[in-house]
Amino acid sequence: MKKKRNARLEEHEIRRIEERVLSVAEKHIPDRFYVVAVSFEKESGHWFLRVFVENPAERISLKDCEEISRLLDPLVDTVTELNDLAYNLEVSSPGLNRVLKTEREFNFFRGQPVRVNLLQDNIAPPPIGTGILEGFDPGQPAALVRSLEPDATIVPVPLTEDVEVVLDPEITVHQ
Repeated sequence: MKKKRNARLEEHEIRRIEERVLSVAEKHIPDRFYVVAVSFEKESGHWFLRVFVENPAERISLKDCEEISRLLDPLVDTVTELNDLAYNLEVSSPGLNRVLKTEREFNFFRGQPVRVNLLQDNIAPPPIGTGILEGFDPGQPAALVRSLEPDATIVPVPLTEDVEVVLDPEITVHQ
């Protein structure tokens, strides 16, 4: 059967593919790795299935990504939602300056330095500019960021389309 390269998918279909691939990846990749996120996106008319992985003990290497890619390649082909779609599988690290988007990412990167960016000039500034990520409050939804000030207050940063929370390893944390 010929795969459809330019298939149009609804948002809920894309989310379902991402959930199914996440489930397959979590079950089959070696325990030393953690699946941070899965995205299925169309760029320039081609679908890309991206699996972002981390090794909590050390930096992820190109060799690690190759190993995971070879392992996942035949497994993701069994995801029925992908049967008629042509796509490119990519496995990589989430990156040093990653924008955090999901509760899973906020929880995994707990304890890491972050920067809060305002994406529009005409709204009120976020309650904190930089700090240490302490978690995620799904009820708001909000990132919980501990200030770098001596009082170490934890501030909820509401996640809206105008605010992003970004990993920032260049922030100096004084102990």
